Amino acid sequence: MNLFKWLLVVVLLVIIGGGGYWYYKNTLPTYGSEGAFEVTVSLLEPKTNQPMTDTPFYLVVTKDVETDPAFKKPLFGVTDSTGRAAKIVSKTQLNANDYVLVQKVGQGEYGKYFALLGTGNAIPLPNTDYVITGCGDIPEYKGRSNRQGYTIYYAANQACNIKMSINWGSTLDNLLH
Repeated sequence: MNLFKWLLVVVLLVIIGGGGYWYYKNTLPTYGSEGAFEVTVSLLEPKTNQPMTDTPFYLVVTKDVETDPAFKKPLFGVTDSTGRAAKIVSKTQLNANDYVLVQKVGQGEYGKYFALLGTGNAIPLPNTDYVITGCGDIPEYKGRSNRQGYTIYYAANQACNIKMSINWGSTLDNLLH
């Protein structure tokens, strides 16, 4: 009888422990702590507009009136199984132009994302094909800018010069359609 009780306790601990792991793994990080507005953001694949699951990301709030100290540093993480990245808590309501959420490619403490802009640096270039040539574990990356005209966050273990080329033909096609 004691063996049966002991096995029951072990089974319950495994079930509870597994449930706790499932809950923790599916809990989104919170970015920011000041304010009454909350928005859950998801990372979308620029070509298909489908959620990017289990994908490293870079997130930063760019809205000037947001003074939360948490927004002074970007949030790095991995999207969940549905493509959700984080819950942003802010003083003001945010729209898609108030933050940058892009895929992170490569490893290391050095990194940058780029905004592809057209005439007079005022018009974002969404869905524009580009190639980044650089250093690190990803010497070349071919991608497409997202709806706001941002590239991936390109990371490397060392400071280096990178080069970007843009396929202007795809840019003109996407702007005209």
